[in-house]
Amino acid sequence: MQKFIGMMITEHRAARGIYITTSDFTEPAKRLAREHNIKLWNGSKLANLLIEQRKKMQERTQMSRPSDHFRQNKMAECDKSLNHFLENGQRDG
Repeated sequence: MQKFIGMMITEHRAARGIYITTSDFTEPAKRLAREHNIKLWNGSKLANLLIEQRKKMQERTQMSRPSDHFRQNKMAECDKSLNHFLENGQRDG
């Protein structure tokens, strides 16, 4: 988190940021994030966002056209990745 804050401020001069992990954050990391206007996305939030996106993609493909074949294949690939993530749980790192 400290390196992220350093790069965010000194290299990119960003006023806010988003830090994403597939696991979770420690309390000191959460405190630092609040102090530096950084949103934290943990594994649960990431999985929920992916599920939401998947539902939106499914709704769009309900109105399928022949040209949507590529999108349906990509959605199937995303489903595999999401299911793998959900089945294996959150990992540290």
